[in-house]
Amino acid sequence: MTTLLSKRFAIHRLSSKVQKFLQECLLCKHIKGGHLVQRPWGPTFKVERHNEGVHWDYLTLGASFGQSAYVLVIKDALTHYYELFPSASPSAWNAADGMVSWYMRSGKPEVLVSDQGPHFQNEMVKMLCSELKVEHAFTPVYSPWVNGTIERGNKDILQVLRALLIEYKLDAREWPYLLPIVQANIKHTLVESLGNLSPIELFLDYQLHRRWTQWRARLTIRPAILSGKVGDDAAMYLDNLRAALRGMHKDVIDRKERKRLQAVARLKGSPCNCGLGDYVLWSRVDKRISPNKLIARWAGPFKLVELRLNSFLIKNLLTGMEYKVHGSRLKLYSDSSFNVTEEIAELISNQGMLLGVEKFKSHRYNAALRRWELLVSWVGLTDSEDPWEPVIEMLKDVQAKVSSYVNDVQEKDLREAIQEATGTS
Repeated sequence: MTTLLSKRFAIHRLSSKVQKFLQECLLCKHIKGGHLVQRPWGPTFKVERHNEGVHWDYLTLGASFGQSAYVLVIKDALTHYYELFPSASPSAWNAADGMVSWYMRSGKPEVLVSDQGPHFQNEMVKMLCSELKVEHAFTPVYSPWVNGTIERGNKDILQVLRALLIEYKLDAREWPYLLPIVQANIKHTLVESLGNLSPIELFLDYQLHRRWTQWRARLTIRPAILSGKVGDDAAMYLDNLRAALRGMHKDVIDRKERKRLQAVARLKGSPCNCGLGDYVLWSRVDKRISPNKLIARWAGPFKLVELRLNSFLIKNLLTGMEYKVHGSRLKLYSDSSFNVTEEIAELISNQGMLLGVEKFKSHRYNAALRRWELLVSWVGLTDSEDPWEPVIEMLKDVQAKVSSYVNDVQEKDLREAIQEATGTS
């Protein structure tokens, strides 16, 4: 561009003007840059005692000889203490049942941290947290590193399971029989980041009780004869136990903070320069969109409506839907003075963003294309923008709504076409 302009015009400081023009080009922001923007290390979820924060997630392990195909992994944030619960499906019922089992054995957690999967973000889990007086915190979508402690634990579980299956020459579908061994292995393994202590030692002080038993055995070979009331010295022993746990927990917290500060000094990132009310682009991840290389990765603009600790809340300008997004998936589009025109609205609607289906208004058979089509009312769009979409494509995204519409209209030919396409009767 600079060469072409210099041949035709005499412009003072042409290079800097061209550079400024390219930097301010709104269209270029949609297509340039990677999928993520490296941000500086920020504050994470900090805990200072066991059960203050508990992470949970589902790990897919595949089919087994029984009904189990998933494992509910529950992990204490400070001590890395695990419990594993095999389940047939990643359902809210199994998640609630596993958390109640944790509550019975290990006490009540103060905060639960999970992703925004439907098995965690639903009325059953919400009711459970309300009854137990537990706060439930969700991590931003498509940002697994925010909940990295449970993701790292899932990796360890997979590695140990693979090793045991090879060692004992077992079929991969026999993994449920190995879960107790895996759980015991992880609980009792000394961890460098925990000060060369095991999770069970930090969580339950198991090793301290064992050392006390060994020391007591060396003192006498005869059973001790207790005198007085049972609870005479209980308070003293409990105080000593709590003091020992606090000391070990403090050492673990100090180690983690040193590692965090070292990582902050080693990895530099660009700060997120977006303010409240600004317009931003979102590096979207939507599995429903085919991996087309021609679709722009940075979609938007969206309006930034709320600043949070580790994330931002952005709003779609067409539908009004709000999304919780990590800062690494956002970049500034324009400040709050930006004027959203009809042209910008049209640009937003033409970026491959999948809108929600409000309802189906009508249907027809397209003889030219030899296919059935539905008149779709999209959420956030006007009636004049309602398009005719192929029934086959709608079945992939909203099969339940298509089936409901077909049952309502009682169109025999349409029903037969859908049955033929899906292979059902």
